[in-house]
Amino acid sequence: MDARVGSKDDPVQKVRGIVFHPDGLLLMRRVRKNREGKNVEYHVFPGGGREVGETLEQCLMREVHEETGVHVKIEKEFARLNFEAKHEIFFVCRYLNGRVGSGTGAEFTEARIAQRGLYIAEVVPLKKVAELDLKPFKIKEKLIKELIEKS
Repeated sequence: MDARVGSKDDPVQKVRGIVFHPDGLLLMRRVRKNREGKNVEYHVFPGGGREVGETLEQCLMREVHEETGVHVKIEKEFARLNFEAKHEIFFVCRYLNGRVGSGTGAEFTEARIAQRGLYIAEVVPLKKVAELDLKPFKIKEKLIKELIEKS
């Protein structure tokens, strides 16, 4: 195994799931305060950082389950975003089972909520995705063009 896998020296630091659920797309709604102290809301794809020794697939399945409470099947790599020497990889996934919103990750502790705001797992109908403030915008555009408009 590559000694860098899941370490701070590994160029792939984060993975995200584009999770198709029977009722739409599984996303995390973020609610937090901006610098002016006003609540802002937007959506992100579930996922997160790798732990030492984790493969990309192990990390994604763990992170999606911790954040959303569901298990997924990874189908394919969708896109990579590069930030200097670091990379974030997005994978297309299918919902297998589990109850949306039953995640137990660190995002749901009182201390983390006070520091970073709310993370709310929810399924958004595909026809509503274009209306969302979904980050990163580059992935949202590609998703709509390549997967949603063709379905």
